[in-house]
Amino acid sequence: MRKYLVLALVLSLVGCNDSKPENRIILSGLYFESKEAEAITKEGVRLSTSGDVEAGLEKYFEALEIEPNNTTILGNIGLSKMILLEYRSAEDYFQKALILSDSTDAIAAINMGLMYYELEKYDKGIAILDHIIEVEDDPLALEAAIINRLFNLIENGDCERAIRDLNYVNQHLEEYPNSVPNIKKLNRRIKKCR
Repeated sequence: MRKYLVLALVLSLVGCNDSKPENRIILSGLYFESKEAEAITKEGVRLSTSGDVEAGLEKYFEALEIEPNNTTILGNIGLSKMILLEYRSAEDYFQKALILSDSTDAIAAINMGLMYYELEKYDKGIAILDHIIEVEDDPLALEAAIINRLFNLIENGDCERAIRDLNYVNQHLEEYPNSVPNIKKLNRRIKKCR
């Protein structure tokens, strides 16, 4: 079967609490065997990003019936479940995406790292994000993984590593254009870590 590739960058706002990332950057390398599953997933993304996460979730489940092992669809379900605060279910879908991808699905791993941050399970977030940073070569995925890892490091009290990583990010700001609000927030948060 032919595979179709679509690259999407979706920004969805998170609460403005200074301890949380301001933007959740979701990078979706969408691989489909079926144009129908791709179209249904795109509709789910459209619904979710317009605020109707539950309707988007229904579309993802519809697409999953067509392609049950599609890691992008599984990751979208996981993210939707996370937004709906159904963390246990979200973790299950992220894990299935990671298993099917031999632990290389950056999108699922980044979202899982963010979910662990929200659940205050910083060690788990750091571990999954460390792995993705080691194996990923997509610059946007790396940007999201590094920024999310920094939030986990700071809240976990791993100040030495957080300071080193944030110094690197600050010296290479042009490489992180999507994360400027989060970098500013991290620079404020790091002061409490010292």
